[in-house]
Amino acid sequence: HDVFLNPGDDLNSIASKNSSQSVCEKIHHSIYEFPPDFFTKEQRRNGAIVIHLLVVVYGFIFISFICHGYFLPSIFCICLDLGISSDVAGATFMATATCTSELFVNIIGTFLTESDIGVGTVVGSGVYNTLGVSACAGLATNQAITMEKWPLIRDSGIYVTATSVLAAIAIDNVIVWYEALVMVVMYFGYFLFLFQQHKLVKTVKEFKNENQFRTWTLVFVHLKQLFLNALFCKKFTTDEFQYITAHNSYSNAYHYGTECQSPPTIKITTTSSASSKSDQISSMIEPITSSHSTLPDNVLLLKIWSILCLPITFILLVTIPDCKTNRKFYPLTFIMAIVWISVVMYILSWMLTICGDTFRISDIIMGIGILAIGSSIPEVVSGIINARRGEGAMIISSALGSNTMDILLCLGLPWLVKCLLPGSMNGGPIRLETNNLFFNCMCMIASVVILIAVAIVCEFQLHRPFGFLCLIGLIVVISMLIINVFKDPRTARC
Repeated sequence: HDVFLNPGDDLNSIASKNSSQSVCEKIHHSIYEFPPDFFTKEQRRNGAIVIHLLVVVYGFIFISFICHGYFLPSIFCICLDLGISSDVAGATFMATATCTSELFVNIIGTFLTESDIGVGTVVGSGVYNTLGVSACAGLATNQAITMEKWPLIRDSGIYVTATSVLAAIAIDNVIVWYEALVMVVMYFGYFLFLFQQHKLVKTVKEFKNENQFRTWTLVFVHLKQLFLNALFCKKFTTDEFQYITAHNSYSNAYHYGTECQSPPTIKITTTSSASSKSDQISSMIEPITSSHSTLPDNVLLLKIWSILCLPITFILLVTIPDCKTNRKFYPLTFIMAIVWISVVMYILSWMLTICGDTFRISDIIMGIGILAIGSSIPEVVSGIINARRGEGAMIISSALGSNTMDILLCLGLPWLVKCLLPGSMNGGPIRLETNNLFFNCMCMIASVVILIAVAIVCEFQLHRPFGFLCLIGLIVVISMLIINVFKDPRTARC
């Protein structure tokens, strides 16, 4: 081939350009993971991109309808029938449902394109689920919600353990069958622990109920009150002391001297009647409806909103049974909600990728940012709804539980199947292309540390300052991930 030189060009510069072009061609582009667009890039830049943005907005509305009307009610039915707490339901069933998109993406990356797109999506969504969901829930809440310490510590510890295992087995960038098997076994062990953890909690409560613990608690309360009396000249009242200890509330006793009013709770009484259980579900959903379906008073805007949402309402009404009216169908409601969330999530990721490519956003930023945000949409929507309902434990447990399942199930299961396949079926050990996985895992652990630190600073209250601090932490961690990626001279040139 003939080579034409421009004035001032030399052989070294030409070789450098050719090398850069060759490297950039080898770098994976996420837009190739999706079907081709109906418009050309030139048409999108001339205005057709607006259609894709409208699809993204409509997808957000679609997922909010699924979560609000079908997915969360089916979760509440599961809680009633299995007798599990909201934090366990969030860390298991909700997390399993919301991580289906990451599982689908990693199956494509493992078996079809043989790329690391699944690993990148898991890393990015892990940071967003930890800090982004917490930030959105905190900023969306109307009043402070008390977060339970045990679910936060439990789910954070499990997630950090899973992340550490991922960093350890991928340190040589090669995944073999027994390493993937460890991840899958840990996934089932994670479920077993969550459903048996009540025994550990019971043991701790029995220790708290021992006379020795009770005595030392009351002694501490008495000494503290004497100190407050001397410092603030506050009168000690026996009635107030008896009011606190009569309810065996050691946390209130610890904060003695302040008025403690228990937050409003929803009391559920289990009955054998299916209709009464349906009423329970409806009463649990009522706070969500009142806060979620706040529409403008303008009649014209209300009609426009109803017309826009009519296709969504019709599709969901035809394809998903409503467990609020037909409670016996809640397993089918749960399954169909997962199916629809997965379908809409795939379309959203497709549209977001096209938008990023149109606006010439780097594919690296695309993987860490846009696709990760897209895969976290169900957690964000569910978190906002639960925040307005007052379910602080379910928000954090669902986000951290989804991260744990992303690692152990969404990565471990496809890797195990791939490793066990014979060589004739393109099976065998998996080689990772990325060299930044260890650093990315450290960033994921750092996001958990930031979450716990913010919770301690905010005294385990989920409110807007908590959300704002989590948002700052999210920006810091994402910036670290992007800067580390661009340190690689191969990607910096692209």
